[in-house]
Amino acid sequence: MRFIFIFLAYIAGFFGLGLGMFIYLCILTSLKSFGVPYMAPYAPVTKINSSGYFLKPIWEREKRADYLNTKKQNAQEHISMKWKYK
Repeated sequence: MRFIFIFLAYIAGFFGLGLGMFIYLCILTSLKSFGVPYMAPYAPVTKINSSGYFLKPIWEREKRADYLNTKKQNAQEHISMKWKYK
């Protein structure tokens, strides 16, 4: 990949480098690993979910991410920190 980017920059300059990066990102977003997209929380947006850039604390994450396609959507009980609310 390094030599391809060098060749594109040599031929077309910054435009070639930008085009190469765009094609590389398109390839990365189409890859899958174990049935989950490689750029999962960022690139193939399926639903508006709280996974990605702004994450809740671990004890508030009660649902699993949408891109995992699990049978059970809930990861925890409704109030996962019962000791805090007693």
